[in-house]
Amino acid sequence: MAIKPRVFVFYVTALFSSLCVSPIVYGSAFESIKKIATELYDSSAQYLLGHMYATGQQIKQDYVEAAKWFKIAAQQGHVEAQLDLAKMHYHGRGMQQNFDIARSWFEKAAAKGNIEAEYFLGLTSKNGQGTPRDFQKAFSAFSKAAKEDHTHSQYELGLLYDHGQGVSKSHDKALTWWKKAAKNGSTEAQQILDHAADEDEQVSTAKGSQAKDSQEGAPTPKTGGDSSSTMVARLIEKAKKGDAKAQLQVAELYRLGKKVDANNGLAKEWYVKAAKQNHLDAQFRLGEMLLVGSAADQTEALSWLQKAADQEHGNAQILLGTAYQNGVGTTQDMAKAMHWFEKAAAKDMSLAKAKVNEVQTHLARLVEQNKRAQIKERMLGYRRAAMEGNPDAQYQIGLMYAKGIGVKQYLPEAINWLTRAAEGNHGKAQIELGKLYFNGEGIIKNDSDAFNWFNKSAMLENPEAQYWVGTMHLNGWGVTKDANKAAQYYSLAAKSSEANAQFALGDLFKEGTGVSLSMDDALFWYRQAALQGHDKAQFILGTLYMNGSEVGKNIVEAEKWLRQAAVQGNEQAQVLLGKLR
Repeated sequence: MAIKPRVFVFYVTALFSSLCVSPIVYGSAFESIKKIATELYDSSAQYLLGHMYATGQQIKQDYVEAAKWFKIAAQQGHVEAQLDLAKMHYHGRGMQQNFDIARSWFEKAAAKGNIEAEYFLGLTSKNGQGTPRDFQKAFSAFSKAAKEDHTHSQYELGLLYDHGQGVSKSHDKALTWWKKAAKNGSTEAQQILDHAADEDEQVSTAKGSQAKDSQEGAPTPKTGGDSSSTMVARLIEKAKKGDAKAQLQVAELYRLGKKVDANNGLAKEWYVKAAKQNHLDAQFRLGEMLLVGSAADQTEALSWLQKAADQEHGNAQILLGTAYQNGVGTTQDMAKAMHWFEKAAAKDMSLAKAKVNEVQTHLARLVEQNKRAQIKERMLGYRRAAMEGNPDAQYQIGLMYAKGIGVKQYLPEAINWLTRAAEGNHGKAQIELGKLYFNGEGIIKNDSDAFNWFNKSAMLENPEAQYWVGTMHLNGWGVTKDANKAAQYYSLAAKSSEANAQFALGDLFKEGTGVSLSMDDALFWYRQAALQGHDKAQFILGTLYMNGSEVGKNIVEAEKWLRQAAVQGNEQAQVLLGKLR
């Protein structure tokens, strides 16, 4: 019985909410959602399953598996799945980065009113990612999302107005949108506003000082001079009264040596005063100053950076992540580095995104290096044993060369070692060698030699080899065509749970080839193969129950098998399932 949509959404939401309650509850919730995703083929459950894999909430994070489920849901029109799938293509998570595919999914989600997708359309238009650079299209997309109170779009819209890209230049309109973004929590927009306010204050202070000097009959200096000294003095006076912003400005003057002599000691003193008032920029600047250089105190630096990063200061998160990445002031920890880079990247900070890719590449390289070292060590062991005549070692070396595992694929060397193992009566080597002869890979195609090697392995009661011998007899490849023998060998392999043989035997019973026609037997063997995940068998069962011409029509049973085949990527099943709905 199908669950009604609204009831289902409530059910899945309740299950998903339980994920935050207990790891024990989580296990059952995950299994329940997975069951609904596969058996009911429901897009909401499929999306939630992808979300669990993507975030790694108490299950092992797996971007490849996440992308798989997002795609299945997205193809059914699930807008959040379309957005998340687009973002995975955009960032290159679980797949190779591809802006063209990302943009196509952003367009689908945006067409259904998804505001974040609209923002990404603006971003890709602005950067020329998956589409020619077009500031007017970027402005249109950002405007649409910004009006719906999307923070990043408001910030980007401010930049376009400020630079006159895709729209007439207007600093006032830029400020309007940055204020909206800052109000919504954009640290980048707030930093721009703070900087603009500082400049206005410095101009106002300088004008006031000049007016006072003029009233007293003193000459008005052109630049530098007494007005600058007066401005600094007043700024320091304001800082002494506890104004955190003024304290930060004074610290910056001393650190950079602007209008005053550079003094790291005084810079730190004023940074600390502002930082203790929880001024995030001051905490970040203090951490930055103390992390490297002559005034370095890396332990204290990390403490201040941590405080700012915990309060979502993007630049602090990047610098803290970099410290963990390089082991500066702390033990190198790539997991923590990735954590902070991803938090900053979520704010759409380009440097953070680059850092995420950098760490991912580094980790992938380490894994690959470790894998290669292990394979190299394994290969040395296999070679020693193979030279002593060990057939299993010879087979392993042959397989590694055939598949390119840890070594460059080189089929002549693969055939050399597989032949040695096969001549030593190694059943698996005989199958692999038979496949190479059958496909003509690395050697001239020869069906007779392929059959001979399959047959030798079949005599060792190897189910896969029995399946191949049956297939060769059925088609007359390398041996006289004989459907009866094909059925005999398929039967032997099928009884040993060889799924391909079970499916093939089902076909024979369905057509009455080499055996007496029997739909009951055909259904039995199709079902055995389907239960092992054979997508073609699942598809056949689905069509048989859907059409009802050879078995009793049963739509529930048809949906069940078509869903299972569709989840495995069987496109024919996906099409039929859509028609059933």
